[in-house]
Amino acid sequence: MDLLGPTGILNVLGSGRDGVVYASRSCAIKQIKDKEAFEAEAAAYRTLSQDRRLRGRIPKLYGIDAKTQRIYLQRIRLPTLRKKLPDEATLVRIRDYLLKTVKIIHECGWCHTDISLDNVFSSGRLCDFSNAYPKTKLSARAWERFQTWDRDFVQGCYREALALKKLETVKAFLASHTAIDSPERQAELAKLLRPSASSPTLLKKLERISHPIPALALEICALFRLEGKQHIGKLLLPAYNLPRPCDDESRLLFVRIKTELAFCAYASLDNTGSFLQTSERFTDAIQSSIALLGRTSNRTIELRARFAKALSRFSLHSDALEVLNALNIDCEGVSHSWNAEKRTSGRIEQSV
Repeated sequence: MDLLGPTGILNVLGSGRDGVVYASRSCAIKQIKDKEAFEAEAAAYRTLSQDRRLRGRIPKLYGIDAKTQRIYLQRIRLPTLRKKLPDEATLVRIRDYLLKTVKIIHECGWCHTDISLDNVFSSGRLCDFSNAYPKTKLSARAWERFQTWDRDFVQGCYREALALKKLETVKAFLASHTAIDSPERQAELAKLLRPSASSPTLLKKLERISHPIPALALEICALFRLEGKQHIGKLLLPAYNLPRPCDDESRLLFVRIKTELAFCAYASLDNTGSFLQTSERFTDAIQSSIALLGRTSNRTIELRARFAKALSRFSLHSDALEVLNALNIDCEGVSHSWNAEKRTSGRIEQSV
């Protein structure tokens, strides 16, 4: 069989760190420069192509040429999710389909480790195994961690896709309303922004909204933070002298604003932020969450975990725990989580 067809290579489908993917009339041809990378990806396709459960879930393998370091694969004539997003119901089906695909791949002894909107076609088919890892090259602990990463990547893709869909809706909303000045319209926009992706054009439009209500200010601040501009977004939040929360909705909003201020402080650590300021912000947020939502609420638990993650960035500071303990906060379990995370991270790095 002539995989290239009568006219040979037609055009370039894509390129990456290790090689280029060409298109012929009958297949896609992956040319990999590095020999070790070629052998690893070829091994992944050899193993996975033998499992019938993966038919229709990953590209078909047509052939492998060790001399030219080429892998011949089925050419998928569909856009990736990065290029074209389906409706939300279809995204849910694709997410569930991918989770099943990943489960089978793991049962075959491999992890993908690079699941993104660029590597998933609109049919839900998963491609690009250039970063795949075999179970045989990982410790038991690392293997468990890699499997968790794959599942998390699928969920992350789903959340990113939803955020991008929301961005389209937000842009349409802003285009159809010349002024966002009434509390009702601002509340509607706040709901649309959570969760939403961002763009420079969107941020400029949001920045022009004067006197946003607290719920809208919170969402605008979060978008600025995600773009690395938390120094602009957080200016909106301290200006509010929030009334004492009186119902479930206002209690949650109060805690979310405190949480956003903590996240902004955490995001500023590499620039102008300080460890002490970040700790104080998290202290304030956790205390508010315990008082208003309860010690065992999901948000309180999430805040503790995020605080532990923030502390892990200061693993070289011998006084980190002393600073934490000096803060007047019920932080039971936080220091334990921090130490456990340090130990686990060290073992994973050594075992890969």
